Amino acid sequence: MAVDIGAKVKIMDLFKKKTKAAESDKKPDIRLKETSKGAEIAPLPSDETAKKLQALEAELDKESKKQAKREAKRETLSKSPAKTPESNKGDEPGAPGSMAFYVILLLTLFIVKIPALSIIFMPLNQFSTLVHELSHALATVLTGGHVSGMTIVPDGMGHGGLTMSQGGLRFLIIQAGYMGTTLFGCALVALSKNPRYSKMILQGLALMTLLSTVFFIGPGILSVSFIQSILSFIVGLLLSGAIYYAGTRLKYAQAHWLLLFLAINMAMDSLNSIWVIIGSSLNLFAAYSDATTMQNNFFLPAIFWSLLWALTSVAMLSFTIWKTHAFSLKPRKSDLPK
Repeated sequence: MAVDIGAKVKIMDLFKKKTKAAESDKKPDIRLKETSKGAEIAPLPSDETAKKLQALEAELDKESKKQAKREAKRETLSKSPAKTPESNKGDEPGAPGSMAFYVILLLTLFIVKIPALSIIFMPLNQFSTLVHELSHALATVLTGGHVSGMTIVPDGMGHGGLTMSQGGLRFLIIQAGYMGTTLFGCALVALSKNPRYSKMILQGLALMTLLSTVFFIGPGILSVSFIQSILSFIVGLLLSGAIYYAGTRLKYAQAHWLLLFLAINMAMDSLNSIWVIIGSSLNLFAAYSDATTMQNNFFLPAIFWSLLWALTSVAMLSFTIWKTHAFSLKPRKSDLPK
C-alpha cells in the first residue's frame, strides 16, 4: 500500500502546533476532523492526542526505514556487474558465435574420415533417413495421398528406407525426399544461430520424431514389410527419447553444440546423398534412388534430376550459411543473456 509520507509529516506538524497552542492558552486539545467542506479543528482529550501523535510518528518512522532499504537495494543492483556467458557456467544460454559452427564443421569432416569413429554417425544417419522419408510422407499427405507405412532401416534390396503411399502428386512426392532433407538441414543451420532456443529446438525435434514414428511408421507394422517396420518403430522411439533427453537434461551450451553438430550433419548428409545418386545415374556404382524413379516416371534421365537437386541443395545451403554464419564470427550483443 502506497503511503504519502509528506502528507503525514504535515499532519504531525499541525498536531504539534495546535497542541502547543492549546497548552499555552489552557484550551482543550484539538484534532483534525474531515468534513465535506474540508478539515475542521475539533476538541480532543490530551491523552488521545499524544497517542495519535505517537502512532503517527511510529508509522512514519517505519515507512522511512522501508524507503531507505528500497533505495539501498536499488543502488546495489545498479552497481552489480551484469552476468556474462563466462560467469553462468553453462546454466544460461551463452553465445559462442558462428565460430563454433566452423569448428564443428571441421571436426565433422575430420571424424568422418576415420573408420573407427564412423559409429558416431550411425544415429545421425538414421535421423537423416527419417527426415528423408518423412518428407516423402508429408508431400503425399499434402497433395491428397495416403501413407500406409514408412521404414527407416535398410531392407537388403538397396533401400535405406521406404515410404509406402497411394495417391498424391508423384512429381512432388518423389522429389520431396532429397529436397526436404536439404530444406530441413537449412532450417537447422539457421535455427542453430541463436543458442537461447537450442534446448527448445531439440525438444521440438524429439516430438517430431515421435509423431512420425507413431503415425507413419506404426501403420506399417501390419503390412508385408512388418519386420522393417518393427525395427524402424524401435529406432524411431530410441531417437525420440535420446533427443528429448538431450533437450531437457543438457545445459544450454551443450545443447547448442549438439544442435550445431546435428545441423551440419544434416546439411552434409543431404549433399552426400545427392552425390551418391549422381554416381548411380552415371553408372559408377549400382544403387536405386529417387532419381531413377523420376527417370522411369517422367522420361528425363536420372542424371538430370541428380544434378538439378545437387545444384539446388548447394545454392540453398550456401545462401543459408552466408546469411546466418558467414559474417558473424563473434557473439552478437543481442544474443547475450541480460
